[in-house]
Amino acid sequence: MKSGVSTVAAFLAALVSTFAFWWVLGRPVSLPDVSSPKLSCASFAPYLPDQSPLNPSDVIPPEAIDSDLALLSPRFGCVRTYAVDQGLHEVPRLAHARGMKMLLGAWISGNPPLDTMQTDRALALAKAYPDTVRAIVVGNETLLRGELPASRLGEILRDVRRRSPVPVTYADVWEFWLRNPELARDVDFITIHILPFWEDEPMSVDDALAHVERILAKVERAFPDKKILIGEVGWPSAGRMRGPAEPGRVNQARFIRQFVTLAEARKVDYNLIEALDQPWKRVLEGTVGGYWGLYDVDRNPKFPLTGPLSEHPHWLLQFAASAALGIVLLLGAGRPIGWRSCFAALAAGTIVLLQAEQIGTMAVSAVHWLAGGATLVLSTTTAWLLLASPGSSPAPLHHGFAWARGGFAGARGGFAGGDARAVALGGLRGLALFGATMATLGLAFDPRYRDFPVAVFLIPALGFLRFPPSSREAGEMVEEAWLGAVLALAAAAVLVQEGMDNHQALAWVGVALALAWPGVRAGWLRVRSP
Repeated sequence: MKSGVSTVAAFLAALVSTFAFWWVLGRPVSLPDVSSPKLSCASFAPYLPDQSPLNPSDVIPPEAIDSDLALLSPRFGCVRTYAVDQGLHEVPRLAHARGMKMLLGAWISGNPPLDTMQTDRALALAKAYPDTVRAIVVGNETLLRGELPASRLGEILRDVRRRSPVPVTYADVWEFWLRNPELARDVDFITIHILPFWEDEPMSVDDALAHVERILAKVERAFPDKKILIGEVGWPSAGRMRGPAEPGRVNQARFIRQFVTLAEARKVDYNLIEALDQPWKRVLEGTVGGYWGLYDVDRNPKFPLTGPLSEHPHWLLQFAASAALGIVLLLGAGRPIGWRSCFAALAAGTIVLLQAEQIGTMAVSAVHWLAGGATLVLSTTTAWLLLASPGSSPAPLHHGFAWARGGFAGARGGFAGGDARAVALGGLRGLALFGATMATLGLAFDPRYRDFPVAVFLIPALGFLRFPPSSREAGEMVEEAWLGAVLALAAAAVLVQEGMDNHQALAWVGVALALAWPGVRAGWLRVRSP
């Protein structure tokens, strides 16, 4: 009877702890409200989820564009496009029918025939819809990409401006306007991009608005006789941190609401980036690139303009799912249920759910989904084996190699009487160690667009941390020792690069060091042993 009461108490305590965790993640956060329900303008790239501007054969159907404009017209008075091909030439006609204005983009890439097609078509559309097209934006970050010198870009601008019935501008990151001030002579107004998240020295969302004000004032001083449009300004809702700059649904809403209030107070003309999430951008900019939209890929608004907001609005469902998964792991382990197993099982269920969420956010291709699914199997199998065999220590990795070469009998003589679960745990530890090492090397040498896969490796990191190798085991852990050393060094490099303000990086370094520790300890014991 006493044992049954203890089991119930342990399970309830673990359940309450899991509930508290999700409640903290999902609790609403107070944010400033936006006074006006209608925003100025937003970048509009109405590609379907399987389409991309990187594939010239993708053409957006007019009915899809019109459907998106119907969705956006109550919130935005204007949209900005970036090109006039792939079906985007239909936007002026459809925007006109819905009473919307637009900033019409002509994509300039340094390819003369294509550039001419873009400018000629943009001019024709501006002449056909002069009451809809506020301006033609000739080129977007062309100087930033290094596709044309400023002198040649100026020639194109002068030619379009001479023939255009509407104002003409060029759009680029603010630094490139300050580096090429002569271009101001060739435009009717200046269009600058201010994206605090992407600055060389990124800043937190709390400091981002002050940065926008500083940059705007600097450009105004440099070009006192020109009107200025902030052509891109925004914040991402998902992806990796850059220094203290953290993407997130709440942070995106905080920035947008505060910026719109500032713009209205200062009477600054602006265009938000962007109306709709763009999955194709993840190919170029990593996860964060695909999540700048105020609407997600399914055309659902991410947040309202007033009232408190939750980072995890469906946290109750997430709690239920993680608890259910934890219960399955707990019952599937087939062991007596106690305090440690209850907390471990429900924690594992929560981590697996967070892992699935991270994979869904990161994945952009079938390969990504396949790799993500493999890591989910790795995590759940590791959690189940550790729960089912709390006394089984992972075997050195080479026992798994021996089993692969000659079957389990080939590994039987080498470790703990040939415990199959120990060999399986050793193989899972080796896979996690290898995967984490590859991920950390990528973050050390090419970090800008890579995520920190904390949830992906958290279960093996925590689960295997409680099995420090003995001196006898260390003698056989050659592979683990080398991988652990490389992983620890790469994690140190990540910490130096990212800094102490990036809590995602700190969490990843902690996960990486936890995974590296058994191998590092084994290497140390091997060095000390005769």
